[in-house]
Amino acid sequence: LAERLRYLFQQRVFTYAEVNAIVGSRRGFADAPHDARLRLEALHGVRTSPDFEALAVAFKRVKNLSRELKSGPVDTFDRLTEPAEVALFEEFLTRGDLVRAAAARRDYLEAFRLASLFRPAVDRFFTDVFVMVDDVALRDQRLTLIWRLHDLMADLADISEIVPQLELNR
Repeated sequence: LAERLRYLFQQRVFTYAEVNAIVGSRRGFADAPHDARLRLEALHGVRTSPDFEALAVAFKRVKNLSRELKSGPVDTFDRLTEPAEVALFEEFLTRGDLVRAAAARRDYLEAFRLASLFRPAVDRFFTDVFVMVDDVALRDQRLTLIWRLHDLMADLADISEIVPQLELNR
């Protein structure tokens, strides 16, 4: 069924990357085809915005770094003091709830739009913060923050599958 759905969606307006992004979500694909279609439509509608494309590129890094969290996520973030990491943490607390609420309403266009607004904080974090520091507690808190951000997005789609149009033209 999953392969038939992939074929059907790709014969419509959806790209291979968009379908892969939805297949890679935790929300389901073949077991929830109507929901998958709703997410595909929303992703297709938002993916060409500059912020969303840049966020998709950043999420490749988020996805890879989140795998480095070997001990499991931590519950405290008291070691986060760098302005860029504090900003991302606060952004996650506020915007994360909004993304989850939109997804719960199945307003996926709004969920993806809200998620694209993470871009400035994610960009700043990766520019200003060195994640893999020697201080294990600090490293685990930084990795947990990245892991939670990845976890939030993985509920909707694996946006690291989206290859921005700019990269295709290079």
